[in-house]
Amino acid sequence: MGFGRGMCLGLSFFLPFFEAVIEEALEGWEGGVKVEVDFTQPISSKKPSKSFSFVMKVTDLKFADNLGAPDPSEQRMQELADRLQAACKRWSLQISIKKTEILVQPVAGEKRHTGNLRPSPISINGQPLQEVQEFRYLGGMISNDGSLDPEINLRIQRAGMVWGRLQGEVWQKGGLIAQTKMHLFRGAVLPALLYRAETWAVQKDQVYRLESWCMARARQILRQPRTERMPDAAIRRVLGLSPIESLIRKARLRWLGHVGRMGKERLPRQLLFGHLAGDRPVGRPLLRWTDCVLSDFRQLGINEAEWQSLAANREEWRKLVQRGVKEVEERQREEKEEKRAVRKGKKEGDFRCGAEGCKRSFLSERGLRIHMSRIYGKQPAKPPYVKKEITKQGRVSEKGSLVLGCHVKQILAKYR
Repeated sequence: MGFGRGMCLGLSFFLPFFEAVIEEALEGWEGGVKVEVDFTQPISSKKPSKSFSFVMKVTDLKFADNLGAPDPSEQRMQELADRLQAACKRWSLQISIKKTEILVQPVAGEKRHTGNLRPSPISINGQPLQEVQEFRYLGGMISNDGSLDPEINLRIQRAGMVWGRLQGEVWQKGGLIAQTKMHLFRGAVLPALLYRAETWAVQKDQVYRLESWCMARARQILRQPRTERMPDAAIRRVLGLSPIESLIRKARLRWLGHVGRMGKERLPRQLLFGHLAGDRPVGRPLLRWTDCVLSDFRQLGINEAEWQSLAANREEWRKLVQRGVKEVEERQREEKEEKRAVRKGKKEGDFRCGAEGCKRSFLSERGLRIHMSRIYGKQPAKPPYVKKEITKQGRVSEKGSLVLGCHVKQILAKYR
């Protein structure tokens, strides 16, 4: 009995077979990544306590016929490769060496791999695997430094391909109104642009890149060139288009609600409430997915300790997220309109330019300083310094830190 390529029954018969092969290969293997899980501690910005409920070991990550195996030891990874090769040979399966790659995430202070493919010390059946800087997994791009830039580049490329296929039939066709084109844009282009966005730990510059690409396509739909200087807020209002940041926030909180309603035996829920053993490196670490969730909580006014009880009711959680995201959109829109009004001279800001003949004003002191530096090549006069009284307990510095009778710069100068 055989199955053709793409048949649904073929995948249903293959998955249990593939699961049995993996279980045979992992039997007795002591590798994997240890994760400390504690369901009693909610998602919080505070440092996790040393006490935890249990320790789980992540040995493999399977999806359909894809397999990912993490391990911090090179020796144990080679052992897993030998075990997997032996199990596949016993069940008459063959591992594709071309599609099997090694990605190494270096520890703090170690130089990461950049450049072309290079042989890895891990080999299968005598053939060394290729060590890469980034590789595609389940339609996304994973980088060895944890950066999301390769994923953003791939998403923009894929969305551009979808846009290009519909260029002549939809976007440049005069018989279709803008609302019809927007239905196709939301149904075809945006899913390609924001695929897997619920798992992103996205930064502001990456959101700006996605937003710029999306607004450029929206201007093409309205046939509005950039020379007409039509604000982005006006284009969104005409087309009913939400900002990319709001769409990502909705997807992230929707996925958080799904994971929060899962059972404690599910792997996604265990990883959500778990953390790796050891301390994070000194300095500002990389942005985590939970950091983005906490930022969403602060923006939407959701209590960190109550989100699980709120997410237990799916309908109420959806309404809460949609209402909160809409309020954030309105607040950001008002702030941008106020900044635009001050920039265009329609509204007076708090900081006025003191140069002769200049009537510009700004909302912040930083904007005034940039204006003075670019136009007049000088900085505005600083307010007179007022010496603060020093008490026995100490004094509060300009940044709000408590300094015992001396300046922070004087303290740091001793250790240079």
